[in-house]
Amino acid sequence: QGARWDSELSKDVILHWLTLMEPNGWIPREQILGPEPRTRVPAEFVPQTPEHANPPTLTLQIQNFALNNADGRHTLFLKRAWPYLERWFEWFRDSQSGSEAGTFRWRGRSGYHLLPCGLDDYPRSVCATDVEKHVDLYSWVSLMASTIQSIGDAMGEATSLGQYGTTLREGLNDRHWDGRRKQFADRSGCGLAEIAQAQQQDMDLTKYEDAFVWRHFGYVNLFPVLTGIADDERAAHVVNRTWELMSGFGLRSLRTKDKKKVPQSDNYWTGPIWINLNYLMLRALRTKYRTVAGSQELYTQLRSDIINNILLEYIRTGKLWENYHPKNGRGQGTAPFTGWTTLVILMMAEEY
Repeated sequence: QGARWDSELSKDVILHWLTLMEPNGWIPREQILGPEPRTRVPAEFVPQTPEHANPPTLTLQIQNFALNNADGRHTLFLKRAWPYLERWFEWFRDSQSGSEAGTFRWRGRSGYHLLPCGLDDYPRSVCATDVEKHVDLYSWVSLMASTIQSIGDAMGEATSLGQYGTTLREGLNDRHWDGRRKQFADRSGCGLAEIAQAQQQDMDLTKYEDAFVWRHFGYVNLFPVLTGIADDERAAHVVNRTWELMSGFGLRSLRTKDKKKVPQSDNYWTGPIWINLNYLMLRALRTKYRTVAGSQELYTQLRSDIINNILLEYIRTGKLWENYHPKNGRGQGTAPFTGWTTLVILMMAEEY
């Protein structure tokens, strides 16, 4: 949103964040400067651990600058950002690597909480082990690699990371596609001992498949489409499944019947409607997957639902809200909340 309002200011802000980078490539999650901001942050979230990542959302706007640099107006910015982005990518790839080559796992899980992923209480595998594999993180790392390639193309520079991104995209289906349910999913790590034993005894493995794929459906399952790394065939299935998240007010963060199965949550990312993820879905449907079957029907309905609800709630309360209730569309959480909720302006203008 900020880049559409003032691209130079946006580039300045991004570079300031990148220059906060530690020598190893880690960037802190947030800047809590002074006693007043600390009063607005829960005490347990104030310490920031250098082993824990956070979604590299700056990558989305950097990629946008790279793809819209035909006149060269962003070249200086891209040259300054590129080395930081490469170091950041390498930190992600190495520090958040999974138990198998080419897989990734968020560090920092505490019970049902996984704050570093940005979707704090979204349900993950009941088996919290080192062999979990997270599809949203896989998508972010792939996006970072392709963004670095985009910058290289914009500047006429070669980079080996473009091939790495291609390899990740090609490996996505093998690592995270659940063919039975036609959805992308986390790999849970549950049932590994049983699978290993079955393999040794040359037994049928199909009965263990469900234990190996996390079955909930919500925002996390959409990430390969949100980041544009899914192929059109799988994206069409995801588009069809996304109707299960439609609430009449936007995409809910977790399917209703899955919400009932979640043993613990803060009712944060287990149902409420978040405008940032809804915007990314509209962006994907309107750009990368515009010709995919069913994409424009979903786009039209989803965009209308979100805009109408935010407008009605603004008329009712005079505020924009942090998120919205999936059953009645009422604003909830922090208010007034501009932040990502102002993305509704870009939805109205259809700027993605």
